[in-house]
Amino acid sequence: MHELMLRYSRKAAKQEGEIGPCASLFLQKLLAHFNSDGDSRTGPSAEDKYLPSFKSFESFTQRERKVLAMLCDYKSNDQIAQAMFVTRDAVKYHLKNIYEKLGVHSRLEAIRIARDSDVAMES
Repeated sequence: MHELMLRYSRKAAKQEGEIGPCASLFLQKLLAHFNSDGDSRTGPSAEDKYLPSFKSFESFTQRERKVLAMLCDYKSNDQIAQAMFVTRDAVKYHLKNIYEKLGVHSRLEAIRIARDSDVAMES
């Protein structure tokens, strides 16, 4: 099983992250817990370098961080727009940038990455 996951992660890395960051994160966690014999182990191996992953929210603008924080509170686009005193189109623009930076295609994927990354988000 370990070898299969490792092969898949290498293939995905060569295709520049064709799998999404959620799947990549899941594979990283699985590979971190099992070695080739299926035994538990304590840390990641050199093989894990093949796995693409989202590293940091540093490239996000202040507004993108605020939108992402409200997204994590399951606010709608209209609610976010009202809270930020911007148009719904402005919120959509920020969401498009957020999805692109995270490498996701949906709100739930963005929320999952933000929560899994344990980033202190402002509300």
